[in-house]
Amino acid sequence: MLYEGRTHTDLFLQDPMRGGRDEMFEDIVAIIHAGDDIERAKDAMAPRRRRLVPEFMLKLASAISPF
Repeated sequence: MLYEGRTHTDLFLQDPMRGGRDEMFEDIVAIIHAGDDIERAKDAMAPRRRRLVPEFMLKLASAISPF
C-alpha cells in the first residue's frame, strides 16, 4: 500500500507521534475488523490519539533524516 507524499518514517514515526487521525493505522484496523460491523462502529467512535511531540520537532526530524 502506498501513501502519496509520505515516506516510511512519516508512516511509522512522525504520523503516530503527531496524534489525531493516522491513515495507515485506520487502514490496518479496517482490514482486521473487515466483516465485523460492531467492531467497525466502535473503531469509528474511538477517540483520536493525543499528540506526543510538537510539530516543530517532527519537521526537524524530517529535515535531519529526510528518508
